[in-house]
Amino acid sequence: MNQWFEKKGNLKAPNDASINLVQYQGKECIRFFLREEDLVNDKCKCEIVCLDPKPLELKAAYEFDFNFIIPEIWDDAWDIIWQIHSPDNGFYPNPPLCLQVEGDTIILRNVATEGEKLDLFRVHYEPGIEVKIKIQTKLHWNENGWVKAWVDGLQRTDYIGASIHSDEDGNYLRFGQYCMQWPGKQSRLLYVTECLDKRI
Repeated sequence: MNQWFEKKGNLKAPNDASINLVQYQGKECIRFFLREEDLVNDKCKCEIVCLDPKPLELKAAYEFDFNFIIPEIWDDAWDIIWQIHSPDNGFYPNPPLCLQVEGDTIILRNVATEGEKLDLFRVHYEPGIEVKIKIQTKLHWNENGWVKAWVDGLQRTDYIGASIHSDEDGNYLRFGQYCMQWPGKQSRLLYVTECLDKRI
């Protein structure tokens, strides 16, 4: 996990306590600690933005491994923990493909097609137990795109259609915590034990 800290510009953290490399449950991992008052550019988030060495390529297929532990169940407000973000050029809504947490549920959400919001899977997670997610996708803005995903080795979706909503270069990966609502608990912890990407 240390590779994400080699380029400090990747870290979008409101303070020094927000993102740290730690040992948790015997594993090296990245600890994301977010509070309601922690803001970056007026948004409540602590993330790693993966723009280096270069953004993801259009019309290419990628595989992403994202493993994490949530120590205790958050409230029902949504929190994005992994996303492929399209260029910041007016396309909305961003991100077109993301993992969200709502209460005790993990959701792979696709909003790549204008006017549509598709939940490609919804699965329950147990607090304190590592969740292992594999996502394969071809980055395309129409029916030439596709998304496949597995949770703890079990395939949960095999979707054909847009996976991004921009036909311009600049799509990129980001992960951590991004939260817009705080109806209950005033802080949240996320431990990321693995985040890998490769072209396939």
